[in-house]
Amino acid sequence: MVSVDERRAQAAIDREAIGKSDGQQRRTPAKRTPKPMAQEAYHGVVGEIVERVAPHTESSREALLVDALAQLGNCMDRGPHGFASGSRHGVNDFFVLVGPSGSGRKGGSHGHTRRLMGDVDPQWAAKCIKGGLSSGEGIVHHVRDAREKNGEVVDPGVLDKRLLCYEPEYGSVLTVMQRRGSTLSTQMRQAWDVGDLGVLTKHLSERATDVHFSLLAHITNLELQAMMSDLQAANGYGNRHLFFWVERRQYLPDGGGLPSFDSLAPRLSDVVNKAGRLHLYERDGDAKAVWAEVYPELTADRPGITGAITARGEAHALRLQILYAALDGSEVIRPEHVFAALEVVRYAHDTARFIFGNKTGNKDADRILESLIAEGPKPRSELFLIFKNNIPAARLQTALDLLVEYRLAWSEQREPEEGGHKPIEVWTATDW
Repeated sequence: MVSVDERRAQAAIDREAIGKSDGQQRRTPAKRTPKPMAQEAYHGVVGEIVERVAPHTESSREALLVDALAQLGNCMDRGPHGFASGSRHGVNDFFVLVGPSGSGRKGGSHGHTRRLMGDVDPQWAAKCIKGGLSSGEGIVHHVRDAREKNGEVVDPGVLDKRLLCYEPEYGSVLTVMQRRGSTLSTQMRQAWDVGDLGVLTKHLSERATDVHFSLLAHITNLELQAMMSDLQAANGYGNRHLFFWVERRQYLPDGGGLPSFDSLAPRLSDVVNKAGRLHLYERDGDAKAVWAEVYPELTADRPGITGAITARGEAHALRLQILYAALDGSEVIRPEHVFAALEVVRYAHDTARFIFGNKTGNKDADRILESLIAEGPKPRSELFLIFKNNIPAARLQTALDLLVEYRLAWSEQREPEEGGHKPIEVWTATDW
């Protein structure tokens, strides 16, 4: 085992040999927040909702739009749907607003839209919005099927299978998922994928079929970074979510007023009732051409946690296209619905890049990359010192191999400035 003093000495020699300029400290470039959603996202009636509510809240337009999409998509139930690669997709999805604690005004978007939905579908607003996710069994119970025993109905079950879970403290839900034996993540994945759920325990067996489950949640960016730092978590659960960065849009010391929904609510109620019927949505010819053009980029492999989080972009986009089309009262998906959905997904993917950046999910690789970005190229001998020499050479190599695989860093053999020294392996972060 090479001692830390020997590592420091070798690193100093290598640094001297390749020249001092590479060791000058860099300033890590500031991360940019996502570019605001373009007007395409505010297509149709959801755009009208945003325009009515925006003057009366400090929340961003993006937060208002996402809140409306989440509620309307769940209220419509399983009628509007489409297929991709044999998988069924409805208008339900998992939406998460991400922002600074307090100043992000994540919750300010919900009250007005929920009041509107109370006029659009009073039954849904009163009975189908719930919070307090704590177990997979709890989800199943709230939308359970009828149960018989010996030919007799012992539990009539729940007839309305729509369920929107509103979670203003989503960090606590993610904490519950990490507990040993928790089935919450499994049931939520099933709810997103197919809508058929089930639990089998020693004392109780419950099933729930044709469930229409949506999520609308809030979390701080620091909580999200901590909870989704593991690549497996991001791959297995995180990519069924769309994350949206939200910030305060304006200051309203008096709290803002109450927007009028008098003419909008009855019209929206008719739209939702019509959209609720069973209908298979497909793209028309023009929409197919637009989709074919953007599909390769949308489905391209991307490295690290950001890549894992954004891996289901085409599925989210399809669900949103169907939702925009249904809200328009259209029988088919038209180009404007594709553009609207793509802009929402674009903003969500930019949010993922903003929050997770170039994190790989491997803590060793992430530490090396942070050091290379902040301080510039380093000889291999100096990389050990990032870990205070407390890392085996094999583990360091694994981390470096991952950075190369993800195209986040690269190495080269440099000749020393003066003779008498063998070539030195130098590592550099890839420019983003």
